[in-house]
Amino acid sequence: MASATDEFTSGADERSYIVSHAQQLGLDPRAVLAVAATEGVTLPSHIGDSGTSFGPFQLHAGGALPPDVWSKGASYAQQWANSPAGIDYALGRIQTVAQGLQGQGAISNIVSKFERPADPAAEISRATSIYNENGGPSISSDQTIADFWGNRTSTASQVASGLTKPFKSIEEAFTFLTSWRFVEVVGGFFLLLLGLYLLGRQLGAPSVSSASNALGFGTPAGAARGAVEKLPGVEARQNMREYRTGQRQGRLAASRAEGRKTGSASISKQRRVPDSNVRSISSARRGVSSSSPRGVYSARGQGR
Repeated sequence: MASATDEFTSGADERSYIVSHAQQLGLDPRAVLAVAATEGVTLPSHIGDSGTSFGPFQLHAGGALPPDVWSKGASYAQQWANSPAGIDYALGRIQTVAQGLQGQGAISNIVSKFERPADPAAEISRATSIYNENGGPSISSDQTIADFWGNRTSTASQVASGLTKPFKSIEEAFTFLTSWRFVEVVGGFFLLLLGLYLLGRQLGAPSVSSASNALGFGTPAGAARGAVEKLPGVEARQNMREYRTGQRQGRLAASRAEGRKTGSASISKQRRVPDSNVRSISSARRGVSSSSPRGVYSARGQGR
């Protein structure tokens, strides 16, 4: 490298430098890398905390970052924190709190006495998990999604990379989802939605109710129902139900008509009297007539 303040351009070179110098200072290299994985996430790392934290250990302006470095601007601070000079400075500060310690003990001291995040316990837990898996910062010159949101000074190419490159490991994804950066992303998204809503009201955008009335649905519920009914599958099922209902109604009407016809025929049959019965009734009526008192008197008269 040309000078001690030139920024590392290779993540592998930066990792090797951290490991070798941590060993020289009596530090546990794995513990140092585990903390760097929860802070800077990748090597080379990017700017975090809305443009105020730099390097693999996220040296913060007003905190661990030297004032004279910060006074030269964020761009210089980022370059310096990812250079041999910046890494030597950070490891020197870490040496005062974790020299001779190993594993979780070293991690606990580095996090709580040097990094001092908002939630030390959570960061210690994540770093310990990374340590047990022999992990560390991702080695990449490409920006990940987590880096993109942490770096508020990204160029257009970095933005595109941040949106298209996936996380390099489960540790990266977990670190991002449990970081303040993720909270900032979610909060920013909802603020954007709120801003668009207020802007729409200010410009007199039509309400949901008026929009649904204009579409002929009457109410939002009607609009939703109308939209659902227009789906191909729903419309086909509705047509089939209507067809089957029509068939059932047709069969029922035919059955009722047949019932009425059958009932009328039965009633007519019951009312019809056979011819033999009619003849018997006529004969009986004649017999009654011949045996009537008038018939008797007539016979007696003839006898006289």
